[in-house]
Amino acid sequence: MREDQFPTSQWAAWAQDFVSIRRNLMSLGAKRVVHRAHREVLNRHQISDGTSVVHRWMADNYADSMLMGLRRIVDRNRRSFSLIRLLKDIEKNSSLLNVDRYVELWRRATASDDDVFPRMLFAKFSSDGRTLNGGKIRADVKRLQDDHEDILKLINTAIAHREDPQTSDPRSGSSSDATWADLDRLFDDVASLFNKYFDLVSPGTHVDFAPVLPAGFERAFVRMVIDDDG
Repeated sequence: MREDQFPTSQWAAWAQDFVSIRRNLMSLGAKRVVHRAHREVLNRHQISDGTSVVHRWMADNYADSMLMGLRRIVDRNRRSFSLIRLLKDIEKNSSLLNVDRYVELWRRATASDDDVFPRMLFAKFSSDGRTLNGGKIRADVKRLQDDHEDILKLINTAIAHREDPQTSDPRSGSSSDATWADLDRLFDDVASLFNKYFDLVSPGTHVDFAPVLPAGFERAFVRMVIDDDG
C-alpha cells in the first residue's frame, strides 16, 4: 500500500517496518527449507568418511545464522530494530489505532464497503471492539519470551557474545546446546507473532515463510554424499 493510504503517517511507517522484518524472516525461512533438504539427504545416507565434518560445519553454520537472525528480530534493546521493539512502539502509541481507522484502512486497501470482516480482524487486538488493547501486545511478547526462555538465553550469551568466532568451537552454543526442534519452534512462533500483527498494516494478509525454491535444488546435497563410483 502507498503511504497516503494509511490513516496516519506513523501507521505508514509501521507498515514499512513490518515489510523490512518480513524480508528478514523470509530469508531465514529459505535457509530452513535448504537445511531441511540437507538433513533429509543425510538421514537417507550413512557417511562414514572424513566428509562428515563438512556436513557438520554446514549444520553448525545454519544454526548460528538462524540464531543470530532470530536474535535481531526478537531483540529488546532500545537501540535495536526488531519485531519486539516495533510491537512495543505500537503498544506505546496504541491510541492511534482504533476500529474506525482500521475499517478505513481496509476499505482503502480492498476498495470494499464491507466493514464486518475488518471489525472481526480488529477484535483480536481489542477488548472493547473499538480501541487497541496494549495489554494484548505485552501478553503476546511475554508468552514468546517465556516459552523460549532457554534458547533466547543461549542466543543472548553463547551466540551473540562469542569471544572469537574464528577460533572458538563452532558447535558451542549452536546445535549441541539447542535441538533443531527448539529452533523450529522459535522460528514458527516468531513467524506466527509477526503474522498476527501484520494484520494491523495489511488486513487479511498471511505470509508463508516457507518459500518455494527452484525445483531439484536438493540434488546438490545428493551429489555430495553419493560416491562417483557408486
